[in-house]
Amino acid sequence: MHSILLWWVMPQRNAVAEINIVNKLLTRWLPSSYYGWRMLTGVAMAQLVSWGVLYYAFSALMLPMRDDLQWDTVTLTGAYSLMLLSMGLAAFPFGRIIDRYGARWLMSTCSLFAVLLVLAWSQVTAVWHFYAVMTGVGVVCAGVLYDPAFALVAVWFRRFRGRALALLTFWGALASVVFIPLTSLLNTQWGWRTALMILAAVLAVVTIPIHVLLVRHHPGDVGALPDGESSAPDEPAQPMRHDTSVPAATAVRGRYFMAMTGIFALSTFVGVTLTTHAVPLLVAFDHSLTTAGWVAALFGLMSLTGRVVVGPLVDRIPLWRLLGILLGMQLIGLSILLLAGQLLAGAVLYMVCVGVGVGTITILRAAMLADAYGHAAYATIGGVQNVVFMLFRTVAPLGASLWIGYWHGYSALLELLMALVVLALGGVIWLVRLPHPRHGSVVGGAVPD
Repeated sequence: MHSILLWWVMPQRNAVAEINIVNKLLTRWLPSSYYGWRMLTGVAMAQLVSWGVLYYAFSALMLPMRDDLQWDTVTLTGAYSLMLLSMGLAAFPFGRIIDRYGARWLMSTCSLFAVLLVLAWSQVTAVWHFYAVMTGVGVVCAGVLYDPAFALVAVWFRRFRGRALALLTFWGALASVVFIPLTSLLNTQWGWRTALMILAAVLAVVTIPIHVLLVRHHPGDVGALPDGESSAPDEPAQPMRHDTSVPAATAVRGRYFMAMTGIFALSTFVGVTLTTHAVPLLVAFDHSLTTAGWVAALFGLMSLTGRVVVGPLVDRIPLWRLLGILLGMQLIGLSILLLAGQLLAGAVLYMVCVGVGVGTITILRAAMLADAYGHAAYATIGGVQNVVFMLFRTVAPLGASLWIGYWHGYSALLELLMALVVLALGGVIWLVRLPHPRHGSVVGGAVPD
């Protein structure tokens, strides 16, 4: 154990220093007296561990499982695809539960079952057993990852929603940086089965107490108002629309919902494709495997940076403008790779643009959903969106591979992705011409909560 601590602490000093700097920046935004910030900080720590164990550990354990169990890669990735499918399908019913009863007991229960499922994962010996476990992992992911946490943000924050989302998604994005190497180390030291048992223990110690003890449904449960405002604040708050909410049945039939869902579904396809094919795409432009690996690693760093920078802007700039900027960055990045991808500078600039444009758009999706429909049916409406996103997320890797095979090259894939981003930008233009679901004015003239 001492050797593990030395391995983990020594090489990560620079990363820890960077995290401390970011924490200092974050604490400058966050009024510490409001219970919502303390709750959200705890939930963010739980997101770090939940994403790390339930979502990212698989990539570090796939090869050891393949070698030990003598299963082929298709069998293993098929189980992972099934996990994503079950996560998407569970999002809608879980959303209705959250809107009606709050997220506390759903997140707590799913955390408990997540621990049991990871332990069951560590004991799999048959394919059907593994598929059953991964189906269950997908279901509990829908109850502990971003969607229930975003619902908490929608209820507890109005004016500071962007900062809250930045705090939450920063730690979620950090999960891959922490848990992929940690899981690899645990596997090297003790094997993949013991690694999963250790990760299950970490999951239990961190997530269950946070969800049981810290999470509350509404600020009124602790005698507070959203954002920690008093009934008579000492200084005037930023303009806020009255806190009305749109029923889910009305929301999902509206053109605004269709436009917004279409935009983010296209972005989901682009993002999943680029992350799945990140290294092969760069290798296709004559970069070595080593160079492609470290350039692709910039995606996570740019995603973290983008969330810290863009998060506060959500509270100050109309959301549709930010969405257009992020989609524009995706288009610029893809264009740079297509035109100058063989140059190292071109590959790096591509990854910077795509890392910020793709990695930060999660904040916009959550913020725009809350801005458009309020908090009362937020999780249900988000659950309907997630069913659509699940389809695009599932189709993207295979669809991109088939497209590459049919057109015999990655340039055709880049052209396809550029066309999809242009289509998404057209959706933004349509969106700003539609009446806002809550206050009826044209979106292009609206100011976000």
